[in-house]
Amino acid sequence: QYQVLEELRVCRVGFSVANSLGVTIFQSYDIDDDVPVRKTTGTYTCRAEIPSFLLNTGRHVLSVNAGAPGFKNLASVPRVLAFEIEDTGCVGSDVVPVRGGLIRPQLRWDVTLAT
Repeated sequence: QYQVLEELRVCRVGFSVANSLGVTIFQSYDIDDDVPVRKTTGTYTCRAEIPSFLLNTGRHVLSVNAGAPGFKNLASVPRVLAFEIEDTGCVGSDVVPVRGGLIRPQLRWDVTLAT
């Protein structure tokens, strides 16, 4: 939740997720979903949902940022939240060796037999 005290012609609020080595896995901002970039005065609540099974196992950190792209950074809170993804039977958990990579998405596959 955040409060806008003066109208902002351009503003975006978002976050980035990085692994324990500091490698950014992805960033997302509220304007990615065609939300207006102009913010009038008032109190805003924004939420984003990370799809299940997207991140691979291990420690991750979340950083928050708000600002006017290419103009001014209004707020930045690096590494505000750390969390651990554990292997609880997610995609590929039965495969040895453990699947590598920063993400482990559960993709929809269409497999047909060629005749």
